Amino acid sequence: MLRHRPIRPDPSRPITRPHRTKRMLRSLLETIAVALAAATMIVPTAAEAIVFEVNSTADTIDANPSDGFCSTGSWVVDPTTGPAPECTLRAAIEQANGRIGRDVVRFSSQLLYGADGVAWFRPTYPYPWILDVIEIDGTTAPHHDPDRTPRVVIVPNGPVFAGLDLVGPASGSEIRGLSFGGFFYGIRVWANRVWIEGCAFGIHEDTAPYIVVHANEIGISVSGDHNWIGAKVENGAFVGRGNVVSGNVIGIENSATNTHIIGNKIGTDSSGTIRRARSAETSPMSSLGNTEVGILVDVGIGLEIGRVVQSGSAQNPTYTAMGNVISNNGSHGIEIHEFSSDPTAPGMKIVANEIGTDATGMLDFGNGDSGILVSRADAALVIGGDVSAASNLVSGNGGDGIETGIGGVRSAKIVGNRIGVAADGLSPLPNGEQGIRLDGGDDVRVEGNLVGHSPNDAILIGDTPTQEIGSVEVVGNYVGMNQDGDALPNTGAGIRVEHGWVTIRANTIGNARAGIVVRDAADQIEIYENFVGTDELARDQGNVESGVLVSSILGANAIGDVERGNVIGWNGGSGIVVDQSANANLIVGNFVGVHSDGTPIPNGDHGVHLRRGAGTAPAVIGSHATTPEADLAGRANRIAYNVRDAVALDDGSSASIRGNWIKGNGKLAIDLNDDGKTANDSGDVDQGANRLQNSPDLDRDRTEVDDAMDELRVEYRVTSDVGATAYPLTIDFYLADRTTLGPIRHLGSDSYPAAAAHQPRRATFSFEEELENGYGIIVATATSSLDETSEVRTAVLVPEPGLAASLAVGLLGLRGLARRSPVEARRARCPAARPTLAARSRRASPPPPRA
Repeated sequence: MLRHRPIRPDPSRPITRPHRTKRMLRSLLETIAVALAAATMIVPTAAEAIVFEVNSTADTIDANPSDGFCSTGSWVVDPTTGPAPECTLRAAIEQANGRIGRDVVRFSSQLLYGADGVAWFRPTYPYPWILDVIEIDGTTAPHHDPDRTPRVVIVPNGPVFAGLDLVGPASGSEIRGLSFGGFFYGIRVWANRVWIEGCAFGIHEDTAPYIVVHANEIGISVSGDHNWIGAKVENGAFVGRGNVVSGNVIGIENSATNTHIIGNKIGTDSSGTIRRARSAETSPMSSLGNTEVGILVDVGIGLEIGRVVQSGSAQNPTYTAMGNVISNNGSHGIEIHEFSSDPTAPGMKIVANEIGTDATGMLDFGNGDSGILVSRADAALVIGGDVSAASNLVSGNGGDGIETGIGGVRSAKIVGNRIGVAADGLSPLPNGEQGIRLDGGDDVRVEGNLVGHSPNDAILIGDTPTQEIGSVEVVGNYVGMNQDGDALPNTGAGIRVEHGWVTIRANTIGNARAGIVVRDAADQIEIYENFVGTDELARDQGNVESGVLVSSILGANAIGDVERGNVIGWNGGSGIVVDQSANANLIVGNFVGVHSDGTPIPNGDHGVHLRRGAGTAPAVIGSHATTPEADLAGRANRIAYNVRDAVALDDGSSASIRGNWIKGNGKLAIDLNDDGKTANDSGDVDQGANRLQNSPDLDRDRTEVDDAMDELRVEYRVTSDVGATAYPLTIDFYLADRTTLGPIRHLGSDSYPAAAAHQPRRATFSFEEELENGYGIIVATATSSLDETSEVRTAVLVPEPGLAASLAVGLLGLRGLARRSPVEARRARCPAARPTLAARSRRASPPPPRA
């Protein structure tokens, strides 16, 4: 079910959130109070650890807080043990504060529990701040069940601010098996190395199967250093249990360093499989989620939300992971608005969590907004990890799966997560908007994620132009499909870039509206080595429209490069579309309509289409007019088997189109104005795409092979007036595909100067091997000094012994590429093997006069 996304904050104004201002002021006052309390407290004396057995739910103080004996002065009668001094929870804390060293508080007395097996503690004023090491263990309750919420429940009966406060001297304390509800803070930790496990904050199972919500404003607030919330790691293994933190306003707030949040259920019941419950049989169903944020991060140095433990040898490691279920919360699952005092310190890690699903990962328990929102992060951030055990499942959320927001992110890695899918990696559990949205940050890397089933774009970068989005790498992701070739369609683009400096490399992208989209203010975007509309096995994963769409006004984007081209096929539209503005975009070394192993993977329209104007500088498809001839082969695109033209240019667009391998397309190799063949006009004064540059006229009668000299001589002329085109012209000669006359082998080039305009000229090429019997077809293009290339025209059949046989040898070399492994073929990225004919331009001279 799609959810309405809340209005995004105005990026020009500072971010404010409910409760932040009053929490900051309150925290300052409380810090001062803690300091005063520590300065004025009576220094306790050291003693052996004592176990205090609470046997009364009353709220009475201890009669003598420093005698090491828990007694209010009254007596109770336990049916099992007989008369005993009354020991309340308040009295036990007072006694523990009066001593140096660890003390233990237990709840084993049957006097505490009613018919429902629950002990209710209702303080009328705050418990004493815990000032020494203490272990309060609610799991000692006779009716304790580790699969249910605790039987020891603490709720206020007056203006009580926090259920428990642990300050500096309480470092090393453990709070276990208690339930807290109705406070501003369930527990507030100011100390270090505190362990809170197996507790419940905000909900309690009163009478099974009903659940009562006792909302805290904040379930757990953590300051200090090296505190553990949930399970703990000891000797390389997980120990202890997670907490249930649900039904509060904010689940966990972290303002501490090196906090570990592991194994908790945040927004659900204790099983992680129930998101709504009744408080009584006649009550309506109500959400168990925290009404705002599951985990709110104000400080992130050394923060862990989830943990992966490695065991075994370095050569054969084993990974065990424990994360949290962070789902069903009213706003974000995790919100990070983090100001670190030391950005060089260890940063934040978010690993192995279910965020927006139930504990099985198969049901939609989505948070109301984004799964993870990073509005600011001074500390480095890693979401996921390089091993599969570290993967977060981020699905079913009402907003984006993961969003880096408008406050700035110093360094972030989003690695190896599953987004928009269920735990099986296939079933749809879409987030409400984008899978990953990057609105701010510098040095952000998105790598190895599986992103599917998004109702908008799978990955969106730079959609808020007023925010600074710096260097972003999107590498090795599966977008719209999984590694098995199963379709996970996204409704919008696979990857969309609005602005920023972005590298999109080695991704597999399909089953979207368009594969890769570069828009608006984006420039210098690098798109390399991707499979777009297909995968390494040439399977049909086509996008509905184009494979790559570039409409950036600024331009200078690179689609492919030497030995780093993209494989683009099976798309419903054109393989590559450059829209609005070509502006020096480079299209180099790609396989468009043909796989790198030679398999046809046709696009449904053109191979490459330049639409609606070219801006201030031409695009380059293959090579520039000035590219050295030795470099043409490495820069060549293979454009084959597409339904319409290999390359089509709309009126007003311009491009240099040189050195490419073009075969088997449904229409023309190059189509200026996208209207079919364009005849040369006298003087070349017409206008249109590439100013409708006239093609070379080849003279069949004056084209010949000299066996004695091992030379091919081609006579041609270009009927372009000097004022109508930019001289000199670069004339490229190719061996052609016999069926579609597409240029499949570059023979060489000749420079046609302005002085030769309209005049015949002869280009001579040398062959290193003797020609055998057969026929060859030669075609040519003309490219002006302004990078404007003509259509391919005037095919010449050369009836000379040897040419066809040598051509066949060369074509066998091309087919040999198809026998390589996909990896070898992908590395090759060249339009053909070294040509057997090895054509080189030796000289160009005026032809001899006609007889």
